[in-house]
Amino acid sequence: MRTRILYASLVLVMLLVVIWGASCTGKAINTPQNSQNTEGDTRTEEALLDDRENAEDENTSDNDQLFGGSTGEMIYEMQYIEKQYEAEDGTAIFEMTLAYPLFNGDDPAIERINSYFYAWAQKRMDEYEKDENSIRQSALEVYRESRDFGWQGPWSESTQVTSVKAAGGYLSVLMDSYLNEGNAHGVPYREDHLFRLSDGKKINLSELIRFENTDFDEKLRARFNNRIGKGEENEFYDDAFELLQKINMADVGCYFSETGIVFYLPPYEIAPYSTGYVEVEMPYEEVMFE
Repeated sequence: MRTRILYASLVLVMLLVVIWGASCTGKAINTPQNSQNTEGDTRTEEALLDDRENAEDENTSDNDQLFGGSTGEMIYEMQYIEKQYEAEDGTAIFEMTLAYPLFNGDDPAIERINSYFYAWAQKRMDEYEKDENSIRQSALEVYRESRDFGWQGPWSESTQVTSVKAAGGYLSVLMDSYLNEGNAHGVPYREDHLFRLSDGKKINLSELIRFENTDFDEKLRARFNNRIGKGEENEFYDDAFELLQKINMADVGCYFSETGIVFYLPPYEIAPYSTGYVEVEMPYEEVMFE
């Protein structure tokens, strides 16, 4: 799922389209083979893990880029998938890079987290390749319409892992995406993933923080209000305070830093694109872990 900004951008693109036709061809680099969904797949997690390991063995080549890191408690490697898609005449219309972490260890919780990310990557690839409303398909349609009078391509999207941290028995993985549609500036997008390390289960913010502590909503909202109040001229919308009051604090994005949990709002929520993500941080000692 993408933010309302990405959807608005794609709606504008679709208004330009008058031709809907043949599919495009692609040159794949290490694409996962068996699509899975951790929410809907009825197979066991052991079967999902076996599929991931088998596909990794089959897809290993000189084109794989593996980089590693450590949360202090967990060691991980980064895997990248790259692919270029072409129109029927061979013109490159869309390029993508997709990154996700794989954690070392044979603990069931680690295996569950790895299975989740493998399925996540396959789902993203399926969206690119099978969804008729995908970014790739939109790029193809715009190319067919505009190739004779100035094709601004190829489009591209890159998803990178920008933060991996463990704290208080939980794991946080932040991913940043950037979509370039040939416009003046690209479209940013974030995904944050939270896991409970005891069992590897993916959780949401309301499971991480005890919302029966009614002070949390007030404290977090106050930090955003303070951030707006200290903003420079034109850094925030004139009605930013009013817009903030309509936002449910349980729905904001978050990721772990070295000293606390960073909460963020995407561009266009309370501030223009030029401001970027609006972030505030709460120290770990102020956050009620389960």
